[in-house]
Amino acid sequence: PSYALATMCEKTAFEDIPAQDVERAKKALLDTIAVMMEGAGTELVKKATQAEEPFLGEGESDVFFLGRKTTAIEAAVLHGCMAAEPKKGDVHVTGGTVSEFIVPTLLTALSLYKDKFGRTFSGKEFLTAYVVGAEWNVRHHSCLHYMEHNLGTPGNLGCIADAAAASRLLGMDALKTVNACGFTFCSNTWGEGESLVEKTDARQINRGIYGSDALMGVLLAYDGLTSPTAFY
Repeated sequence: PSYALATMCEKTAFEDIPAQDVERAKKALLDTIAVMMEGAGTELVKKATQAEEPFLGEGESDVFFLGRKTTAIEAAVLHGCMAAEPKKGDVHVTGGTVSEFIVPTLLTALSLYKDKFGRTFSGKEFLTAYVVGAEWNVRHHSCLHYMEHNLGTPGNLGCIADAAAASRLLGMDALKTVNACGFTFCSNTWGEGESLVEKTDARQINRGIYGSDALMGVLLAYDGLTSPTAFY
């Protein structure tokens, strides 16, 4: 199934997406950006920014809403925290907090891909990447019936959807996409449940770490490195 989903990511074109889903994707994007704007002013994001201070000041990525610059790998951590901390992310009826994972990662990828590959992207390309990542996430949820048990998107699934979306934005083929997802899957665990049980800050912080790991997985796979691909 992992390779079949990666093929879906590679082959889906903007023209394949129904018009009503394009509108839903636009709304989800705007909703998540609004949540990130609020999240940027929270105490948790302020503390996370202080923790990243040694890495701030130089790099290819703007840290949105904070007026700072850093590497994309570090910016992804802060952007994920911004989306997660207000706890207002969208909830898909069968897919959990889809956009909370994917949107911050894709926004961070824009500067990374421009710096490393000289690539810029149209709105259609960005929306297509979002939709295929969200579709991956929703299909996984539907298979495992997460929402029927009142469970949101677990970290090890969200990071795979992150990597899938970021791979599609860069135009990677199915083999590289599944390897990017495999790298990201291997770097994360099922431990997020414990952070929820103990009501710690780890859930929000991990949202950013997952996005950072996803971008690193894409870069590794793009350069031909391989990972386990039978993670389903």
